[in-house]
Amino acid sequence: MAGRTAGDARPQTERLHGPLGLVAKYFSPLLVTYANYLITDKVMFGSDYPAITPERWLRDFDEMGGFREEIRTKILHENAARLLGIDP
Repeated sequence: MAGRTAGDARPQTERLHGPLGLVAKYFSPLLVTYANYLITDKVMFGSDYPAITPERWLRDFDEMGGFREEIRTKILHENAARLLGIDP
């Protein structure tokens, strides 16, 4: 079955995104590691609004942990500010 793994009958999009959209608590540990060390300047906040509100996404992001504090700041603000050319 394309897009499915053994033991999980849900389509891959639902496993990774939850039933409504990409939820922070479903981030893989590999993504967290890459964001913390290898792609620190390339990761930005985004929600699947209106399916997932920014408040829900941020709450899940805070609860999941794993991101270093200086990386959280980059993800939530600094990287987007740099991309848009505005003062962080």
